[in-house]
This record gives sequence, C-alpha cells and structure tokens, in this order.
Amino acid sequence: MSCPPGARSGPPVDRAALSLLGLDSSPRFRAYLAAHSVTWLPGRTQRPVPGTGGRRLGWAKDPDAYPVLTREDRRWLAFGADRKHRTRAEQAAAWEDLPGVVIVDRQARTKDGRDGWLILPEDAAEAVQKNPVTGEFSRPIL
Repeated sequence: MSCPPGARSGPPVDRAALSLLGLDSSPRFRAYLAAHSVTWLPGRTQRPVPGTGGRRLGWAKDPDAYPVLTREDRRWLAFGADRKHRTRAEQAAAWEDLPGVVIVDRQARTKDGRDGWLILPEDAAEAVQKNPVTGEFSRPIL
C-alpha cells in the first residue's frame, strides 16, 4: 500500500496486525483501516497539543468531534459495494475485537439523529473517555 501523491500524514496503523487481519478476513482488514482513517480529521479530531508549538497533534477529547458510523456506513466500509446479503451479525463481526480499536458506544447518534456506533482507535477512545483529573473513564467502554 502506498500513500496518495501529496499526502503528508495519516493515521498510524499497526502493519503486522493489518497483515494478520488480511489473512483472516477481508472485511476485518477493511474495517481496521476504516476505523483509523475515518477518525483522522486534522483540525477536528487531530488538534495541536498545548505547549508543543503545534508540532505535535493529539486526539480531541470531545466525542462529538468524531464521526458516528451508521449500520450502512459500517457495511459499506467493511464489505464495499458488494450487494451480497449480510446478516447484522456478519456486519457487526467485521468490527468486533479489532486490534487497537474500541467500540466506544453502540447507541450513538449522528448529527441528523440516525443510530450508529462510535468506533475509535484506542488512543482516541482514551482521550474521549478519561477524566483528566481522576484518570477514570467517564463512560464505560462497550
């Protein structure tokens, strides 16, 4: 895989984990890449860390900064344009237990009120959920 011309940065992925997912399941391979890619939004989910002069980016702490993936989104990202019938369980299985990825909320809502899941890389999930004072998670990881 190579980056598009002009690309400067993008989401970090574990190449070894990606390779193993590719051997196991194409939908899980694609879901892993999607989980990292759709959340990498410079200026929105990736913000300059104070005190670094903008040289380092960190994950946004506001869960509303991240996209909520509807069932249709998750199906398309994991299975592509394939119109083969997929049960809800098959669709969900592509996203379950991905390395370095957390399903933070299975009852999230999009900005226009549709049901979806908030799926984030582990570092982003920690930024969203950890209380900076206590170090405790503000809501459970589902």
